[in-house]
Amino acid sequence: MVISQKKYGLSAQDADRIRAKLAAFGLPLTLPPQLGTDALLTAAAKDKKFSAGKIRFIIVPRLGEAIVAEDVSEQDLRAALEAIRA
Repeated sequence: MVISQKKYGLSAQDADRIRAKLAAFGLPLTLPPQLGTDALLTAAAKDKKFSAGKIRFIIVPRLGEAIVAEDVSEQDLRAALEAIRA
């Protein structure tokens, strides 16, 4: 959600609604400390969605809408991972 908010305009209110729903289902909202940012970035580069030096992300610019984005940079991803660190 961090990337959806910072790059694509998802409102803070909608992000909070999504977080509340995830929490209601008992899903984790933060990364455990043992998952390092660099290790996660390395793993992302090996993901099947990684192509031509870019990784595709499903972005939620507003509730009820999702798009595939290929312009998420490593810096964007690094900042998002750090933002959800436990």
